[in-house]
Amino acid sequence: MFAEREANTPSVTTIKVPQNIYNPRTLVEPLPPGTPITYSPQVAKNVGIYFYDTVSIGQQWKVLFGVRRTAYDASNTIKAEVVETSTSKMSPAVGAIYQITPATSLYASYMKGLEETGTAPVGTVNQLSFLPPAEATQKEVGVRSMLAPGWFVAAAYFDIVRANAVINPGSNTYLIDGTTHYQGLEATLNADLNRQWTVNVGGQLMKAEQNSQFDKTIQGLTPENTPKLSGNVGVVYRPAALVGLSLSAGASYNAKRYINPQNQGAIPAVTVFSAGAGYSTKIGGRKTTFQMNIDNLTNKRYWNSASGGAYGIGMARGVKFSAKTEF
Repeated sequence: MFAEREANTPSVTTIKVPQNIYNPRTLVEPLPPGTPITYSPQVAKNVGIYFYDTVSIGQQWKVLFGVRRTAYDASNTIKAEVVETSTSKMSPAVGAIYQITPATSLYASYMKGLEETGTAPVGTVNQLSFLPPAEATQKEVGVRSMLAPGWFVAAAYFDIVRANAVINPGSNTYLIDGTTHYQGLEATLNADLNRQWTVNVGGQLMKAEQNSQFDKTIQGLTPENTPKLSGNVGVVYRPAALVGLSLSAGASYNAKRYINPQNQGAIPAVTVFSAGAGYSTKIGGRKTTFQMNIDNLTNKRYWNSASGGAYGIGMARGVKFSAKTEF
């Protein structure tokens, strides 16, 4: 696996303007910067070599094991000075699957790996600097089962520990400060009720906690932009009277999310609806599918993220259309 990310970020002048996220107001048009724009070239390369294998033990057990070597190299130019970072790590991964019945299995896994920790936001002392990657640990146990033909359910408990990158309010420096611990339950249900109706349901309940070495104002608090509860539901209807036609509707939910690591405010919980229609037929002997989807069906105005002091605005109602022909 090889990944490379490049950017040439322009200099930015930060101007703080008061805004009420619960009752937003229209802001005046910003003035152009009075100083020449400079750029900070950034390059990050992530090279991973994987080896994994699966061993069957009897009729009911499967053991998975592997190792991954990750090499991370980054360089960025800050005020005409090139800063380079190089890190490599060998990370293990193991897992096991126990087949209780032909339709139900239990599994457990444990793995480690390097993760990027981010780039310092504009306005911090070390703005635009790459932070070095840090090792994350993930543990998971779960169950998968086919309850009946066309009915599939899965549930899992996960435990993840990763490095926590935050802005230190005292020094206004973006740095790795302790870890973030995620624990939660997630479950999905996919059910073909009959030939006409299909239902898909999923949800996640999560507790996330920051553990800080230096900043006690975030110790034990929830990370920014992290909902405790999220979920989605979708329904597909295929009318028997018109073969090839499918109609769908869905909804996704995110609980409130804190706007900063200090949990000083939160963007509200939000539910967004969607709908769609598809039609499959044959044109010239080839299978052809037409699909139309409508996102944010009710054209709801909402915040969809809060990270690094910036708020993401949810997309307005959007209509997508696609056509696909198999050759």
